Amino acid sequence: ASQLAHLKRLFEGVDPEALAAWWERARDCRRRSPLPRQRLPIGPFFLTDQQLCVHHAEVSIVHVRRVCLQRRVAAAAMFQSWSQGAQAASTDSIASHLAELGLAPTQARALARAADPGVTGTVTCAAFAELIGATPALSQPASRGRGSNAGEGGAAEAIRGRARTASTAVPVASMAELEIRGDGAWEVKLSSGGSTHLSWTSKHYACELVSMWRVAGSVKGASVQVPLGFQASRGMRSPTPVLLSVRPARRLKLPTLTPDPAPTQRWVDRALPFPVAFRLLWSVIAAEPNQSSMYVWRPVPPSDAFVAIGAVATTSPQEPQVAEVGVRCIPRAWLRQGDAELVQLWADAGREVLCHPGFPSVVAIAGPRERPRQWALITDQERFRVGLPQGVTDENAEELSDQL
Repeated sequence: ASQLAHLKRLFEGVDPEALAAWWERARDCRRRSPLPRQRLPIGPFFLTDQQLCVHHAEVSIVHVRRVCLQRRVAAAAMFQSWSQGAQAASTDSIASHLAELGLAPTQARALARAADPGVTGTVTCAAFAELIGATPALSQPASRGRGSNAGEGGAAEAIRGRARTASTAVPVASMAELEIRGDGAWEVKLSSGGSTHLSWTSKHYACELVSMWRVAGSVKGASVQVPLGFQASRGMRSPTPVLLSVRPARRLKLPTLTPDPAPTQRWVDRALPFPVAFRLLWSVIAAEPNQSSMYVWRPVPPSDAFVAIGAVATTSPQEPQVAEVGVRCIPRAWLRQGDAELVQLWADAGREVLCHPGFPSVVAIAGPRERPRQWALITDQERFRVGLPQGVTDENAEELSDQL
């Protein structure tokens, strides 16, 4: 703490962007922590006060979303438990309750202030739920004049504008429901269905031609196929889509009528949840009019029980919308550490586009200070069964029995 105090005096008046550029050059000289500089103890020196407030609030939003999913409670219900059923509470009171969830005091205060864009000293239940992402869409706050707390208000508006909806209303499956078992109710396998859509290409760059593709899921009968990440290929040729397919196990006889995918979709939403946020890893900024910028994002799983094996590539600096990219997380219990090396498709200045051998052409992004893990399905079988078997007295199993 005393060293940080000395650094604060030393760096006083230095432009944060110039300081950040100096730090990146210094870190490239030796092996250092792979954490983003904002999360290091020295991180606050690289940000303006408003940027620091935004950073604290963004980190806090991801943490609260995880808590909501782990406790299987909506953000609005959590707020009302704090306010004893009231629709509003003081900003200080909400910050205190947020700190009890494990947030640092600065993070808790930043999130509470972000939920109070009008700087009224009061947070409403609706504003809190909207910020955390419990509603179908986020609305932009109304503009207001600058006052003594204009910096905090600007940070709140930035957070509300950048926050993205996570499916916190859908609880994740229990560990028993995710267990691999021979009598499981659901059959899982890798599939090549779906379609691909070009997201970015290195055309007009002085490097090897590589293209990045968004994969769209599909529904076929009672089977649901979901993407695990963007895919990449050399040149402009579209890669073969790789999706995870889930369908009722064959022993569960479906009616002779058209198969209903709704029960499968409900189970997929619980067992293969959407990310709660996206973390920017690195970007390639266009220098010429005919070039396209690329921003590479790492999906953030709802809990440590799930893994985001892939990545997302966009041409916008704005955090991706979950509904637009459609990428899912996969239970850690279904994965193992892969043996084969990641396949490199493109590299530039320490930034790499790699692919998982176990999930062909699914992107695994590497950066100057971050190396991805090589994942593969835990079983060598073409397909495997998961979930509670028929006849188990569980709410999910009863619903399955009613639907099938």
